[in-house]
Amino acid sequence: MDFSLKKITAIDCKVMLLVARQRTNFLTLFLKLVTYSALGRAWFGVAITLNLLDQRGIQVVKDQTIFLNALLAPLATWLLGLIIKIYFKRRRPFQFMPNFSPLVKSPIDDSFPSLHAASTTAFFVALIILNHPLAPWVGLWSALASFSRLYLGVHFLSDILGGTLLGVLCARLIF
Repeated sequence: MDFSLKKITAIDCKVMLLVARQRTNFLTLFLKLVTYSALGRAWFGVAITLNLLDQRGIQVVKDQTIFLNALLAPLATWLLGLIIKIYFKRRRPFQFMPNFSPLVKSPIDDSFPSLHAASTTAFFVALIILNHPLAPWVGLWSALASFSRLYLGVHFLSDILGGTLLGVLCARLIF
């Protein structure tokens, strides 16, 4: 089977339009909240807050030190993902598809891979490897954050899949 970039992009566009037809006001609001929760600022805010609390002996998350260690995986994944984006230079769906608008303000950087999918997946896999009790909840959040990028029109399905694969590989290499 020939999986040329043109074929992948054609499938991506069909999936994007199919998902866009399922949009509702409630789901849009919910997935905007989810996507914003996976922004870099949120990651750094959580990491800094938990580190400060941890230094004072305050535990707000079960096995907080393990949780903090797991945050290394999304950081490394994010950095590697930025390099991969520069290499692939793939345009975002709204830049590629005529008359298609995203539902959130999107960065103008490249699309492949999705760093939301990559970093949340890396965190999830790291928590699984480290046997942290919050791993299932983080897995659910990761799946929702990844899907939100497709639903909101800022990433193609293949960007999400590439990001997910990157996240798994990085977490496995780190831990």
